[in-house]
Amino acid sequence: MQWRQVWRGSPKGASVRRSGCNRVDATVTQERLLQVLDVVSTLAGLDNVDDLVQLSLNRLPRILPLDPSALSLIVHRLVQPDQDAPSAQQIEQALCTGATPHKRAFTPHERELLHHVCVAMGAALARIGQARAGNALRERVAKLEQRCAPRALAPDRAWAVSLEPLCIIDANGYVELANPAWQTVLGWTEAQVCSQPFTAFVHRDDLAATQAAWIKASEQGQAVVRFENRYRTSGGVWRWLSWVAVPEDGKVYCAARDVTDEKLQREALILRTRERDVLAAVFQATDLLLQVIDADYRFLAINQASVDDYWRLFQRRVAVGDRLTDVLADRPEQLQAALALWDRALGGEAFSLQQTSGQAPPEQRTCEMRFEILRDHDGKQIGAFLTSLDVTEWHMQQQALVETQEALRQSQKLEAIGQLTGGVAHDFNNVLAVIKSSIELLRRVQLGDERRQRFMDSISSAVTRGARLTGQLLAFARRQALQPAVFDVGNSTRAIGEMIGSLTGVGVEVVLDLPDQACFVNADQSQFDTALVNLAVNARDAMQSRGTLSVKVESVDGLPQHGLQPAIGGTFVAVSLHDTGAGIAPENLEKIFEPFFTTKGVGHGTGLGLSQVFGFARQSGGDVRVASTPGAGTTFTLYLPCAPQPLAGGSTPSVQHTLPGGGGLRILAVEDNPELRAMVESSLHELGYATTIVTSAEQALALLRDDPEPYAAVFSDVVLPGMTGIDLGRALARLQIDIPVVLTSGYSHVLAQESDHGFLLLPKPYALDDLARLLHEAVLRRDRAASVAKVSTTHAMTLVETVFGQPARAPDEGVERVRLAELAALHIMDTEEEAAYDELTHLASAFCQTPIALVSLVDDERQWFKARVGLQARETPREHAFCAYAIEQPEQIMQVVDATLDARFVGNPLVTGDPGIRFYAGAPLVTSTGQALGTLCVIDTEPRKLTVHQLDALRLLAASVIERLEARRVALNLGAPRDSEP
Repeated sequence: MQWRQVWRGSPKGASVRRSGCNRVDATVTQERLLQVLDVVSTLAGLDNVDDLVQLSLNRLPRILPLDPSALSLIVHRLVQPDQDAPSAQQIEQALCTGATPHKRAFTPHERELLHHVCVAMGAALARIGQARAGNALRERVAKLEQRCAPRALAPDRAWAVSLEPLCIIDANGYVELANPAWQTVLGWTEAQVCSQPFTAFVHRDDLAATQAAWIKASEQGQAVVRFENRYRTSGGVWRWLSWVAVPEDGKVYCAARDVTDEKLQREALILRTRERDVLAAVFQATDLLLQVIDADYRFLAINQASVDDYWRLFQRRVAVGDRLTDVLADRPEQLQAALALWDRALGGEAFSLQQTSGQAPPEQRTCEMRFEILRDHDGKQIGAFLTSLDVTEWHMQQQALVETQEALRQSQKLEAIGQLTGGVAHDFNNVLAVIKSSIELLRRVQLGDERRQRFMDSISSAVTRGARLTGQLLAFARRQALQPAVFDVGNSTRAIGEMIGSLTGVGVEVVLDLPDQACFVNADQSQFDTALVNLAVNARDAMQSRGTLSVKVESVDGLPQHGLQPAIGGTFVAVSLHDTGAGIAPENLEKIFEPFFTTKGVGHGTGLGLSQVFGFARQSGGDVRVASTPGAGTTFTLYLPCAPQPLAGGSTPSVQHTLPGGGGLRILAVEDNPELRAMVESSLHELGYATTIVTSAEQALALLRDDPEPYAAVFSDVVLPGMTGIDLGRALARLQIDIPVVLTSGYSHVLAQESDHGFLLLPKPYALDDLARLLHEAVLRRDRAASVAKVSTTHAMTLVETVFGQPARAPDEGVERVRLAELAALHIMDTEEEAAYDELTHLASAFCQTPIALVSLVDDERQWFKARVGLQARETPREHAFCAYAIEQPEQIMQVVDATLDARFVGNPLVTGDPGIRFYAGAPLVTSTGQALGTLCVIDTEPRKLTVHQLDALRLLAASVIERLEARRVALNLGAPRDSEP
């Protein structure tokens, strides 16, 4: 359009152009004009620089006089992308001046055509440049948007994904916006949060502080940081939130963090810290000595009391981090002792002990120490700690208490002795009055034979009453010499039932309830009968001779607990006597067994009947219990330990109706009292015995050791100065002096404690016929034993030859050789331990409550232990063996109550050294051939004595050991002894 105006413009222009056309008609043609128009039109439609350059280089040199090479350089320089688009004038000038190697000069018409081409080219380049700039701008905007988009979206994304509740609160206290974390943390949806003031969710105890914080933020325009309050969850649980609130544009922007767990942990930490502080204060303030060390003996903790104790003992100030080995480096003995204890604890052992330090009071102190293992949270041991308590003052107080109690007991004893003395004096004065009056009357020569005999009978009866009174006293004191035997309680009760009926009278009905099976006990039957009679008489008096007395015998398991008396295990025979009397007043129940205590009137009882029952029961290993309800009667129950059924066989010796004579046999009598010595000599002469009387057991032993043949028996008192009568009998057995021993005593604690001494006993006072009967029985025993010995010796030697396959030894080579031969033939010495024997030793230790139990076999050089509990050694020399003494008396259990007081063992290394034996009890292991190969023994390091139950248990267990030995004999097929083990 522009170009058309150029050519069709004003007349002036037209004339000019027409005059120019007249001059160039030869060169400018219509075709060139059309080409220029085509180029201009094409340039108007181009939007790409490369197309413009290509068009210019291809078309312009054919239309205008332009050098192609120069044109190319100029065009490429003009269209650089980093430059602004050139104007038409700049293009035209560049083409006119830059394309120097023209073929010819431009004509005006060519110059005008060039001008129009340059205008079109400039317009095209401007348009292309604008398009390029727009594209670049759009690219930059796109890149900027691409870079800025995440930043723009970040707040929204943070709002949505935040784990902490975020909200915007308006000036009225309502939540405008709330993020999803409100539902995650508190369970409230955004709609629920925005539907009511934010204070509706706050705990009422926190409302005042919350309102103050809100005013500070909303009205005062101050930020609130780390404000905590409690918000209610949708489930009704309260959670602690920590707030940050920032006011802006009339609104408050809030962020909350759930600190409930942190607050609980913080509170727990505070409690733990407080607890730690309290423990630390207690640790330091306590009088206990507390120490903690690690595996390197380094103190991890030590309290002030321990620090002071180290200073007192070693003049060393100890602190945490010090090593025990450094603290006691200059005291090697104390260090070694301390390390020995700590090493046990560091080795994983928890233990207690009592230790005394210091030379003498008041510096000497006694502490109870407890070592424990220190472990970490995983249970791994990281050290040990010591708790030590100074018990010096406590021990002193206990000693003072013991002394006070002992003084009280002595006072009570004196009071009891005073009461006892009065009762004894009363009863014995009655006895002595009868005796004295009868003797005075006998001295009158004018008495007739009948009256003289009556007075003599009165003296004898008075002596009998005095002896019975003494027996009751000894029974209560548990010092009477019992003669136990196994008998059936049911049969004995049935036999004495008729006598009970006659004692109680016709007004009392006696009902017996006896078991069908036998109930055996090992007790003194005469004392048992006396106990039943005393209980029956007591029941008769309680019923005032009117009522029913029920006597029941049964077997029970254990003694029930009664008052302060604990329950006792085991099997017992219970004999119960129940009366229908008035009962016993509660205040008298604890006194009824005291001697001379009675509620009867004067002359109606001595008060010793129940005392006898109590003493007999306790001495026999049992007890007596009483249950009474006033107005409903009383039940006394006598408990005695059950005993195994005795073996059948043996005939009851016939009763001697005539007094047996001595026949001139010589009796060796031992009595230290001159009056009794004369009486014994007269009595023995009266019975037809020859006598040799000495005043001590040592003299008697010397006579018998020199020549025992003249004597038929030994008759000895038990209580003698020096060696007792029992010691004499045992010494004779040990020396293998075969002579019967008859003992006599009115009272001996030895007899009371050792009812199984095995000797014949004649209680004082005794009748002449009792002395004659017992001496006659002793002599008969010796005669029977002598006749049996001849057969037994021959049988034993034959048995050794046939069973063990070795030649029989002559009797004069000694019984010991026979015993050793049997032991050697069993091939049991030095064999491996066996569970069967081990079990029996464990049972012996448990039943007898001793720390040591052994199955001991004794040969000519040593005692060897087939089984052992509580002892490491497998053997000891025979000269040190207690069992070597025990096998010398195979018929009984040997008990040594206190080895330090026994002349046989005072210097024994097993007593003076390890293991420090004080008590020993050994049951001989006597085989079917009659040989005692060893013992089942129990040992303690404290003096003691076995009860009747324990003695029975030891016998039974020894019998089981013998069964094992006999089984071994069978296993050997009665073959010959071999050099190697079977």
